[in-house]
Amino acid sequence: MIVDGKNLADWQGEELIFLICQPRSGSTLLQRMLGEHADILVLPEPWVMLHPLYARRREGIETEYDHSLALMALDDYLRRIDTDGDALFDEAVKAWAWCHYRAALADSGKTLFLDKTPRYYFIAEDLQRLFPRARFIYLLRNPLAVLRSLLNTWIQGNWVVFSNFHHDLVTAPGKLLAAAARGESRRCLLHYESLVAEPEATLKRLCDELALEFQPGMLRYRGSEKLAGGFGDPVTVDAHDRPVGDYAEQWRDLAGDPQRRHIAHAYLDALGDPLLQQLGYDPEALRAALGKPPRIRGDIIPWERLIDPGFTGIQPKRSKLRLAWRVLRGRPLPQQDGC
Repeated sequence: MIVDGKNLADWQGEELIFLICQPRSGSTLLQRMLGEHADILVLPEPWVMLHPLYARRREGIETEYDHSLALMALDDYLRRIDTDGDALFDEAVKAWAWCHYRAALADSGKTLFLDKTPRYYFIAEDLQRLFPRARFIYLLRNPLAVLRSLLNTWIQGNWVVFSNFHHDLVTAPGKLLAAAARGESRRCLLHYESLVAEPEATLKRLCDELALEFQPGMLRYRGSEKLAGGFGDPVTVDAHDRPVGDYAEQWRDLAGDPQRRHIAHAYLDALGDPLLQQLGYDPEALRAALGKPPRIRGDIIPWERLIDPGFTGIQPKRSKLRLAWRVLRGRPLPQQDGC
């Protein structure tokens, strides 16, 4: 397939850098720093590769038009029009990517585009296959720090939405490690804690592993209109102009609240000690810092309920007592809208 004189069958993504991680892992900080490189263009999270690659996924996607039927029809269509329908679809996806990334780089004066989309952990294997000459950065962070940031930023005590982030918490770490260990692509696995503690040494290693020129200007970053208002974490990042270690140990305050301490212990259990060690963290030290798990009482919502997509919250104790009193007295229950 030829697009703008480019043979997409031969295009291997040389102009692309993918930054993949758990959400709330510090990727906005790293993006800001890489954005100071003379050759790298950064924009807010594009998310452009998820939709085309999920078109042929059998799970993980729901649509109004019935995705399962669409998938069967698409597979049948590809078989009928080409002896290698998979390769044809891959070329079409690469054409989609080429049009988007080419448009981003046009007139920018840059030669490389950084696509920072944390949830690409779902499609990292596909991206490696489609773009074997792209550069991949896998950013890891202490899982408890990720959890704390998520609780403070997106959940804020609204436990009904907790299950929305189950994949970000539990699925992502294993997928990141698997992707970082796979393929022949230019790739770098680094830790947020190293980035803020030793930014120069960490960036030099990153540049060396990705065949990039290290530029000292990356150690300090500026605000950018191109990044304003987009996805990411502009609050803490824009409060500084360089990496700081102020946030690296804040996860320890999870121990101060019984509900959060319960979630933190359950989260570590869900990940398991082998995975935590592969991520580069000491499970025993993490648990010791949290203290003893709290006893599950009526005011603590168990992890199993929180990760259940059907969880709708808990009624206040007073409401429960009032309903029980009505039942005991033989009084009718109050009517609710929609019942």
